[in-house]
Amino acid sequence: AIYFATYVRYCPPGATHLPGTVTNHYLGAAAFLCAVAAASLGLPEDQAATVVGLMGNVIVLVMFGGPLAAMKQVIQTKSTAALALPVAIATVVNCSLWTTYGATVTGDPYIWFPNGIGA
Repeated sequence: AIYFATYVRYCPPGATHLPGTVTNHYLGAAAFLCAVAAASLGLPEDQAATVVGLMGNVIVLVMFGGPLAAMKQVIQTKSTAALALPVAIATVVNCSLWTTYGATVTGDPYIWFPNGIGA
């Protein structure tokens, strides 16, 4: 939430680098939160856990795809200047740890599967 709020605060009006507008992003986030609330409050606990888990997996996979947008520039310029190395390292370490935890401690595919893709 802090990252999103900071991004929106400093995003130039009429930015063309976004897929959609800032308003589209607000509406998407609000719709996602409403869907999570509806599933949590309106479904039995086991079904709600499945629905919310799948929704979380979809969101995290979309998030992991974000850096792929920079790959076009990296390939065209033959330079990795568009990629942030500290973020890439942090993502690999974080996802590797969550994959290990999910696979060895909980055995929960909602944890190990998306993080395995992100690692």
